[in-house]
Amino acid sequence: MKFDSLTFVAFCGIAVILLRTLRSGALRQAVIITLNLAFAATFFDTPQAALPLAGFIAVSYGAVCLSTIIGPSLPLIGVVVLLFAWLRKYDFLAFLPQIHTPYAVVGLSYILFRCLHLIIDVGEKAAKRPNFPSYLAYVLFFLSFVSGPIQRQEVFFSQGSAPALPTTPQELYTALRRVVWGMALIGFVTVLTHFLFERLQLRLYALLAGGVFSPATVVLLSATAVVFTVHLYLNFSGYMDIVIGIGCLCGFTLPENFNRPYVSRNFLEFWSRWHITLSEWFKFYLFNPLMRLLSARWGAPARMPYLGVIAFFFTFFVMGAWHGSTRIFLAYGLILGAGMMLNKLYQVQMTAHLGKKGYRALSERGWYRHLCRGITLAFFALSIICLWIDMRATRELIRPGGLVMILIAFAILTTLVAVSSAMIEMLAGKLSGARHWGLCVSVRLLPVCTAAQIFIVAVAIFAVDQNTPEFVYKAF
Repeated sequence: MKFDSLTFVAFCGIAVILLRTLRSGALRQAVIITLNLAFAATFFDTPQAALPLAGFIAVSYGAVCLSTIIGPSLPLIGVVVLLFAWLRKYDFLAFLPQIHTPYAVVGLSYILFRCLHLIIDVGEKAAKRPNFPSYLAYVLFFLSFVSGPIQRQEVFFSQGSAPALPTTPQELYTALRRVVWGMALIGFVTVLTHFLFERLQLRLYALLAGGVFSPATVVLLSATAVVFTVHLYLNFSGYMDIVIGIGCLCGFTLPENFNRPYVSRNFLEFWSRWHITLSEWFKFYLFNPLMRLLSARWGAPARMPYLGVIAFFFTFFVMGAWHGSTRIFLAYGLILGAGMMLNKLYQVQMTAHLGKKGYRALSERGWYRHLCRGITLAFFALSIICLWIDMRATRELIRPGGLVMILIAFAILTTLVAVSSAMIEMLAGKLSGARHWGLCVSVRLLPVCTAAQIFIVAVAIFAVDQNTPEFVYKAF
């Protein structure tokens, strides 16, 4: 089901009506489960295609039940993770027998996070074991089935039984406007960014196939990386706007997944603003336990910052490798891990040489802030090349000439972002007075603006119902 289709609009309309009418009790939970199953069914061509996912959900619930007896043991978690990796056909499990009948794995990655969350929390007595209907309502929740956000189970269950429904006109307008804005991003803007990305990608592949390493190739590589980065953000944040807005109308306050990531001053800050629920999940369930393990063995105070460097590398290596089952995603994990490791190590060394106050003072200087922002966003744009490049082009880029091109592209993007950051900051300061006036006007015209936006998006859905690009994170 596409998120800008008439089918999705009708489905969500029915969901909002039902969940605003049924505000508590077993009937509300039954409706949520029915909506979950109906939404998930749209991603499977045949009932047989859903069996592996159903099996994974059943095995994971068995693991949740076992965790109440033996705790969240590593073998128990390992079984669930290995089953996930086997169903996703990770390369390192290629020696195992495979399911040859076609099946879909959409939603599996985010179901994994929710299942592990339950296994660990229930096993550690931090949460009660949910019954099977409550478990299905949580792990298959239709608004976060495809790609999150990853909501904690205690928050979800509390909102399931006591929904926080918007009641005032202002609250309803805010939620509805967010849905409309998300659909406008997906239905209009990302169509253009995807079109531009595909054209640039084809031209880049043609140059790389011919072994052409020239200034034009560097510029094309830089442009393709930037356009995909913009497309990924608009595509993903538009989806989040839709599901968070609909969740609000249904009485669910879903967690935010973005907080202006492109204003980040370093790679550590970037990942606290980009895909926030994923970063927080890995921090809570991998980084923190790993730090406790390392500090218990080598926990001298002077070593703790360097143990953090190791923990950051391993955590983000796993996060990168999670994105896909092939070797290119191992490379992506290594790049993410290296970026976080170098960033943390740099901070440790700068703090040691300048002191906390000196390093903080340097970080607040305009030129330094813009330069760091340029390095951060250039690194991210080039690292996620792993998410879209094909193997033939990859072989060309890892040759010496290709690596030189990447370094030159990194320098170009760093400079462009740093200069753009400085100009935008200067312009924002000059427009600060006009911002308040514009806000006042928008609040007064809120009903009119909302009605106009709904009309525009409705026309867009009729016009481009089958022509919008796929949701990018659906593939992960």
